[in-house]
Amino acid sequence: SNGTEPFPVTLSNLKNNGTVNCEDDYAGGIVGYIDGTATGFGGSLPITIIDCDNKGAVTGTCHVGGIAGYAGSDTGSVIESCTNVSSINAEAFAGCIAGSTTRFVIIDCTNEGSELNASGYFLEEGRKYAYVGGIVGKGTCLRDCTNYVDINYTGGGDFVGGLMGYCEVGPAVTGASLVSDTAEATLSQAGQLVSEMGLGSAPSRAVISTVGSFAVLRR
Repeated sequence: SNGTEPFPVTLSNLKNNGTVNCEDDYAGGIVGYIDGTATGFGGSLPITIIDCDNKGAVTGTCHVGGIAGYAGSDTGSVIESCTNVSSINAEAFAGCIAGSTTRFVIIDCTNEGSELNASGYFLEEGRKYAYVGGIVGKGTCLRDCTNYVDINYTGGGDFVGGLMGYCEVGPAVTGASLVSDTAEATLSQAGQLVSEMGLGSAPSRAVISTVGSFAVLRR
């Protein structure tokens, strides 16, 4: 970078076969923590994580994922065509592709791992948050993603979903989409997809409906 123009960051065609054991936060089969919003690079960095596979068990506390523990960006960032085929073990903020993401789109990713086990929570203002999902624990957007694995959560916290534990939708995010085998579901019926969507000032009821090969949140 020349100090004024951001440059793209790409992680592509990476394979991990080794076990990852972390006694703290941010554990990933490919990357533990990657943040395109870091200062000093002339602006937000677009990040692409593509064609990466994890075959090693990943264990950590919070922000634990088969591909990425945490991935954050302000613009134009994706995790695409990635696969996890091993177990994920965490306390909270756990997903088989990513533990948590900020303004990332996760596209065409698959979890075929052996299991996802989580047993803790993140405590904020007296409320327990799990943020555990088959693809991502807490994120923004999924498209054409599939989870084949059951989720074992025993921590007593909120927000656990088959694909996404918590889907952020607010003033800074224009929409969110989720893979769905069902034609339509209200928020209260959508636990197998996503436990809750943060709608900010939007209406309290939202609908997940199938559009093409993926489902989209209608606000």
